[in-house]
Amino acid sequence: TTAAHIVQRYGLQVAITGVLTLVLWIMLYFLFGEGFVFLRNTVPHDLQDETIELIFGFFFVTMMVMLAFSAAVILYGSLFRAEDVAFCMTLPVRVTRIFLYKLQEATFLASWAFIMAGTPMLLAYARVFDAHWSYYVVLVPYLVFFAYIPAAFGAAACLLLVYLLPQRRRV
Repeated sequence: TTAAHIVQRYGLQVAITGVLTLVLWIMLYFLFGEGFVFLRNTVPHDLQDETIELIFGFFFVTMMVMLAFSAAVILYGSLFRAEDVAFCMTLPVRVTRIFLYKLQEATFLASWAFIMAGTPMLLAYARVFDAHWSYYVVLVPYLVFFAYIPAAFGAAACLLLVYLLPQRRRV
């Protein structure tokens, strides 16, 4: 009944958000596609690979820093500020399991922007430069692993800060 209640009460907002997200994704796909067509047509052929490496390198380093920082902030809030953690600690569940659940939650919340910006760019690149079929096969696992690795670094930074600054903890 909870899902039905949410759809009944917020159905229009969810529908508008979904449509606008789809429109944004499609616009990004065509924008990145035009950018890659421009790059293919204007950059000399011997410099295209290096230029694309720089573009992707800059994009993924930026996303890695953003994901690590975002995951660390979200994980800190959900582990050390949330009220449900105290309740979870009373359950017959290992602390590791609670941490992994909160890490998964933080990774999901932190990585939506990366998925939203990364997939149209990677798919537009594949279309413009005629990527091999194996590119599409490894794309989804690559995106998932790329989202989890910076989140793990962010989690380690979060736990290290909490360990070094214990007076700030509230659990």
